[in-house]
Amino acid sequence: MGKLSAAAGGAGKRALKRLLEPPIDTLSKVLLVGRPNVGKSALFNRLTKRREALVYNTPDSHVTRDVREGVAKLGDMRFRVMDTAGLETDAEAASVLYRTAGLTAAALRNCQIALFLVDGRSGVQPLDAEVGKWLRKLAPNVRVKVLLNKAEGMHDDASGSLMAAMGEAYSLGFGTPVAISAESGLGLADLYEDLRPWVETAQEALLAKRAAANLREEESAAVETELEFRVDEPAGSGLENELSYKGELSSLEDISINSEVRLSLGDTDEFETKLNLNEENEALMSEAELKRVPMQLAIAGRPNVGKSTLLNSLLMEERVLTGPEPGLTRDSIRVEFEYENQKIFLVDTAGWMQRKKLKEGPAALSAMNARRNVQRAHVVTLVLDAQEIAETKRSMRHTEAALAQWVVQEGRGLVVVVNKMDLLAGSEHARLRSLVMKAVPEEITKLLPQVTGVPIVFVSALEGKGRAAVMRHVNESYRLWCVRLPTAKLNRWIRKVMSRHPKGGEGHGAKVRLYASLTIFSRRACCQLPVLSAMT
Repeated sequence: MGKLSAAAGGAGKRALKRLLEPPIDTLSKVLLVGRPNVGKSALFNRLTKRREALVYNTPDSHVTRDVREGVAKLGDMRFRVMDTAGLETDAEAASVLYRTAGLTAAALRNCQIALFLVDGRSGVQPLDAEVGKWLRKLAPNVRVKVLLNKAEGMHDDASGSLMAAMGEAYSLGFGTPVAISAESGLGLADLYEDLRPWVETAQEALLAKRAAANLREEESAAVETELEFRVDEPAGSGLENELSYKGELSSLEDISINSEVRLSLGDTDEFETKLNLNEENEALMSEAELKRVPMQLAIAGRPNVGKSTLLNSLLMEERVLTGPEPGLTRDSIRVEFEYENQKIFLVDTAGWMQRKKLKEGPAALSAMNARRNVQRAHVVTLVLDAQEIAETKRSMRHTEAALAQWVVQEGRGLVVVVNKMDLLAGSEHARLRSLVMKAVPEEITKLLPQVTGVPIVFVSALEGKGRAAVMRHVNESYRLWCVRLPTAKLNRWIRKVMSRHPKGGEGHGAKVRLYASLTIFSRRACCQLPVLSAMT
């Protein structure tokens, strides 16, 4: 009892702490910026206390390409932190580095604070000075703090290398730098002291701005709200109606099924009559749960099929990097948005590749990260390339087929999106277009015979066509995935299945009688079938 009460007390304290924390959209934004390979992603993982950003030692290459956002926890301070790609100000136009710099610039305009990282071991380089000029020119109103990263071991160095590196970092013109180590956590206490007043000031401004916006909305909606409350009130006060409804719910809960029920399937008529009363209430409760729990949606597929373009199309903004280069996405970018009052966490994953083709390096890390995010998803959108289907005359390769089968076997919702239909537009491609639209459903039916009605959507993410249909099918798949099958319906289905198969006899083993089944999990359709006895 002591352990249980202690655990309950700890859970209560954590719940109270979450309630007292400010909403995420009112937290100040802090951007991590710097040249490549200075430890921005390592610091992001250190601040968020999660290993989400890819970290790999590549002095002559770039690992991070997109802007990743998370909630930082530094002591008792909370703020939103964004990891960005390494900046190279002299990148050629239309190159990958030029486009990543554009994404970083767009993120910087929406931030209040920037943490400018410099490599303490190599000292200030000419590119660091260029990044400093870029910060002053692009966002003069953003507060900048220079961080001397990779400073582990330099504090005890008698040669004075730390002081020399601090002097070089001070010459960048952004005030006194802070020596830290993102790898070991050294210097985070000093960073907390310097960053706290800036974060508090920025958060107060955001809260004041949000309060003013809410006040304007309340004033504009006051008249309509007053009229709505006066329209045809039902008999009895609101309190009486609420108490009556709660009483009905409690009475229905009293007749709900649990694992202790001991009824044979042949004698469940009276029992099923009671359960039918609860079916309607279970459907209503599932709709309420649907809006309360955020949906986890993952976009998966092979490289260069348009996954990132589809994410930008759904969000209606240039959120992630896109381009003709295969394998452009490395990090699995997680974005939060709302669609029809449903909160959704959307994840754009790296291209799905076979494990035997992976070698050690950033590609292998990004593939592992993609698999992990697909495993967390509630609904998976499998993206196919329409042009490739038309050319190869096959809908899926082995990798895509294995991914679709895995999604179904794991009990996730599956939505197939055929992208790049704009490349088959026009009368000259009418025959190919009709063949693609006919071949994909047929192959899905052959590949997944145990599942009927897998949604298939034909879209052009580049032109923004079909995004409403994608979200409609995603929401429907999530709704079906969350439905808890009523026990009475499950019993009727089991009775029908058992009537179609022999119940024992010579060569068929012993006769089996089952108790009433019980749905254990609404998601992934897990149920319990207790056996009464084996009768010879």
